[in-house]
Parts: sequence; C-alpha cells; structure tokens
Amino acid sequence: MPDFLGGWIIGYADDALIVTAVLRSVVRAAGLDAVRVHWPGTDDGFAALVRLTGLRETKL
Repeated sequence: MPDFLGGWIIGYADDALIVTAVLRSVVRAAGLDAVRVHWPGTDDGFAALVRLTGLRETKL
C-alpha cells in the first residue's frame, strides 16, 4: 500500500510484512543449516532470525 494512502503507519507495516514473508521464504528454501554456515552476524541475531522464520535450529 502506498504510504500516502493509508498513512505512514500502515505504509511501514505492509513493508515489514513483505520483508518478513520474503525472508521466511528464502530461509526455508535454503535451509536453516545453510544459513547458519554463512551467517555473518551475532548468535543473538541468528536466534532472532530463527524465531522470525518459525524454524527450529538443529543441534549438532
């Protein structure tokens, strides 16, 4: 939704929903283990990604 139609809150909210949906799709397609191997961020950031995508991290 364009930002000028629904106000700035709705405009940012739909952007966040789209980013979340795309992120989930990419992580699920690649596999969480593959993302973990290439994750450049912190462990806390990866934990947030796991929660956001709704996937479970496998323990090695």
